[in-house]
Amino acid sequence: MGKSLKKWTTVALSFAVACAAVLPMTAFAAEGDVAEVDGTGYQTVQAAIDAADGKTVILLADTQENVTIAKDTTITLDLGTFTLTNKDAKHTITNQGTLKVVGTGKVDNVNHGQAALWNEGVANLNGGTFDRSKDAGTSADTSNNNSYYTIVNHGTMTINDGVTVQQPGKYSSLLENGWYNGAQNTSGEPSVLTVKGGTFTGGLNTIKNDDYGQLTIEGGTFTNVAQAALLNWNEAEISGGTFKVDEGAPYVVLNGYLDDTMDQGKLTVTDGTFTGGEDTVALATMGGSANSGAIAITGGRFDGDIILAETSDGGSLKLAGDVVVNGDVINKAKDDVVIAGGTVSGTVANNGEGKVGITGGTFAHKPDSALIDEASAVVGYTPKQGDKTFYVGAEAIGALTEKVVSGDTLDVLQGDVELKIDASGVKVTNSGEGTVKVNDETVTDEGYTTPEKEDDDITNTGNGLEMVIFAAVLLLAAGGAALFFRKRNAA
Repeated sequence: MGKSLKKWTTVALSFAVACAAVLPMTAFAAEGDVAEVDGTGYQTVQAAIDAADGKTVILLADTQENVTIAKDTTITLDLGTFTLTNKDAKHTITNQGTLKVVGTGKVDNVNHGQAALWNEGVANLNGGTFDRSKDAGTSADTSNNNSYYTIVNHGTMTINDGVTVQQPGKYSSLLENGWYNGAQNTSGEPSVLTVKGGTFTGGLNTIKNDDYGQLTIEGGTFTNVAQAALLNWNEAEISGGTFKVDEGAPYVVLNGYLDDTMDQGKLTVTDGTFTGGEDTVALATMGGSANSGAIAITGGRFDGDIILAETSDGGSLKLAGDVVVNGDVINKAKDDVVIAGGTVSGTVANNGEGKVGITGGTFAHKPDSALIDEASAVVGYTPKQGDKTFYVGAEAIGALTEKVVSGDTLDVLQGDVELKIDASGVKVTNSGEGTVKVNDETVTDEGYTTPEKEDDDITNTGNGLEMVIFAAVLLLAAGGAALFFRKRNAA
């Protein structure tokens, strides 16, 4: 028995040594470690970061600490399910290098005037919640000595799905891209932020694109209860996303211009949903602006009015494409407004010193003739069932003729118009002074109704003759079959 036990002990030890030789060496985290890199534990997150250039720092526990990623350093910070909170009155994370954040944990800051993330380098946020959980700001005028942005970007930042940025305060904006004081940006380099997804909630303004800011929003949900879901001072392009405010916030989007260098007020919208409460303005001029900026909207849905406020000089607004405005479009300023397409459910008015010119689009209420370009045709459309709407411009009118059905009425109010209508039973009248033709027929004072179509034109020489022959063959075949069965049954 002794020799046998000794033999098997030797075999077991040999096997263990062999396994150790082929397995990677792993150092397990010790008690008190809050982070690890490649299996090596560290007592502080900063120590782990300092040892992790090109590697991943994994949080192992909730911890209070302020950390910095130095210039020319690249790390991935895996929050796991834990929370990193600032320890002193400093930013929780200051990034001067290249940072990627993953995980479902949280980065929090609880001190006045400090951010959860301050970025001067390159940051890619793929996960995590960024918060100022104790922000005490209650209005634009009251910080209660504890308020600030949750994230500040002075470098290049990309935010993707899976990220949450939030705070309960209403004194500071939630996320600032750019500079509150552009004079401090001595390099003159832009702050570049791309939002591809994520959830953003709170702040005086949810997203503030400030001095030298270059903002691109492709997706995400932005919710505000204080002032606006988006405030743009410089350059912003929106191609997606949902922007929502409740009755506590007067605007969905604010836009303003101050100068041609860092506050250019350029806003381009190609898609997205912009929704507010019953009295919320969907798009408005930011107070203190020299003008409303240069706004171009070719898509998306705005549930609320667009109001350009009084300013010292003029900017511009252009609506085109398939944008939908479920509200009024009112120019109270010196801005120039052009509506070249889209749909407006409210009224269009020019109450300021600027101009409003309509060259295209669909309108629930007929715009004042003084606002409509003289070269643009206007058609009033009354469906067999539904409310009357008005179509301006060749593109809008052309789209209308493709959807009309029998019983609909089109009244040409302005311009020379040639219509191609396939549907039968559509009445066309001419209340304007131009010449109107429908399918090459001139519309007289009595109007014109598109004629009923004959069924399949069976009398035509081509298809009609073929149908007659086909019917005859069917009759002969049926007769032959009947005769066959009679003979068969008789037998």
